[in-house]
Amino acid sequence: MRKTIASVLSSAAVVLGMLAVTTAPAAAATANPTKRCQAEPGEIFPICNLYFYNFPGGTISIDVDADGTGTGHWNLQHHGRWTDCNLYYNLQDPAQSWTCSNLPAGNYILRNAGQTNTTFHQLGARW
Repeated sequence: MRKTIASVLSSAAVVLGMLAVTTAPAAAATANPTKRCQAEPGEIFPICNLYFYNFPGGTISIDVDADGTGTGHWNLQHHGRWTDCNLYYNLQDPAQSWTCSNLPAGNYILRNAGQTNTTFHQLGARW
């Protein structure tokens, strides 16, 4: 009987250990929000917003991919105010990443806008 109880407790410890390992990646995934926006046919100035909350502060990586012609522009807003973190880029370029440092903790919006011939925006934020 003692061997059976020890075996059950050992099995329970293994299961609990597996649960702890499998839940950790799900929690980390919230720190990497993404959004894809499809432009409507003939849309003049398509805008895509990615909202993310409870950023802990520090450095963030901004990922942008878009398809179109002309110039795109992304910017980062903190509590409704523009930050110094923004950039114009060529819509024909492949997907790119940039970093912004010394950001305060809080809620943010990553906004990306393109020109007339933009077909999609793919936005991401990593920290």
